[in-house]
Amino acid sequence: LEQEIAGHIIRLSAMIEELAAVSERPQQIACIALLLCYVKRRCNLFFRERETKAVPAAELTAYIDELAEMAVYADVNILVTSEIKAPLAVRQATLFYDFFYTVIDWAAQQGCPYMLAHLGPEKDLITLRLLPSYDARSFKPAPEPEAAIRAAGGLWAIKDLDGAVGISLAFPKGGECGD
Repeated sequence: LEQEIAGHIIRLSAMIEELAAVSERPQQIACIALLLCYVKRRCNLFFRERETKAVPAAELTAYIDELAEMAVYADVNILVTSEIKAPLAVRQATLFYDFFYTVIDWAAQQGCPYMLAHLGPEKDLITLRLLPSYDARSFKPAPEPEAAIRAAGGLWAIKDLDGAVGISLAFPKGGECGD
C-alpha cells in the first residue's frame, strides 16, 4: 500500500507545510481535501484488489461522484454520468479512479472551472471520457500511472473534438474479472 500511495502522502505533507505561505489558501485547502478524499478511496481499492477480482460499477461511480463533489471546493465543477452496470475488473476500476483524480488535479491547477465526465461502454471497450472547459493539450499523467495503464491493457488519449479537446481512458471489456 505504501508503495502505491507514498508519492501522494509526500505531496500531501508538502501541501500542508506550504499552506501558510500560499496566497490562494482556500484553493490550497480544497486541493488538500481533494487529495485526502482520493487517498482514502484509493486505499479502499487497494484492499479490494487483494480480496476480489471485480468491483461493482456502482461503487466505482460512487467514488468518482465523491471526487467530483470534492472538486467543487477547488472550483472545478464536474457533471458525471455513467452507463456502466456490470462489475469491472478491480485493477481497471483503480486505474479509472487514479486517472480521474489526476485529471481533476490538473484541472484545479489550470483553473479549469467545468468538466464533463462520462463512463460508458464503447464497442469492446469501457471508456472514461473527460471534456474540460480548458484546453487539455497540456495534460500529461505521471510516468507511473501511465505505465500501469499500459500494463493493464489500457490506452489514454487527448483528442481534438472540433473546438474542444477531450481526454479519455479506455480498457477492454472484461479485463481481469473475466466478464
